[in-house]
Amino acid sequence: ERSTARGCNRVGGVDVCDACYHGLAPARVRARGWTFDIRQWEIKDGDGSVFSYGTDARLRLPSALGVEFKCRRKTLPWKLVHLVAPSLTVGESLFDANVYVRSKNPGVTRIILADDGVQSIMMDMLGEGSWIAVRGDTIASHSVRNEYVSDARFSSEMCVLACHIERLRGAAGLG
Repeated sequence: ERSTARGCNRVGGVDVCDACYHGLAPARVRARGWTFDIRQWEIKDGDGSVFSYGTDARLRLPSALGVEFKCRRKTLPWKLVHLVAPSLTVGESLFDANVYVRSKNPGVTRIILADDGVQSIMMDMLGEGSWIAVRGDTIASHSVRNEYVSDARFSSEMCVLACHIERLRGAAGLG
């Protein structure tokens, strides 16, 4: 989505400059002491036709985030898991109905996941075979989708998620 700010694009409730939006986010966040790795691949059928695209991304920050959680899209198998091991809820019906959350520190996780920007970026990033995990100083994501998502888009989304988490952990008294 295009922002009203000149030269910016709206990602997860944050204005992202054109350069970062089009692929320079990993290089630019190095100034913050972050490291970013991304790997993409194609899954092909026996005829060599691509039917899925995969992305693994890892963003490491200079210090621990003080929260640990993992989110997945609630597909049928995860809805069944939810019956045995209930998901953490954040009070937003759309998010709670579609995202399965496990956390080692539910209070802080709720503060982070209750944020509209975090929910927006998570819903964009979580496809059917996807997960996002936050642990220690690392945000990791694994995604397998039927449609291609460019590394530029994926990296800008990961960086926006990290900015949200850094901002919100301060509100939770962890910053």
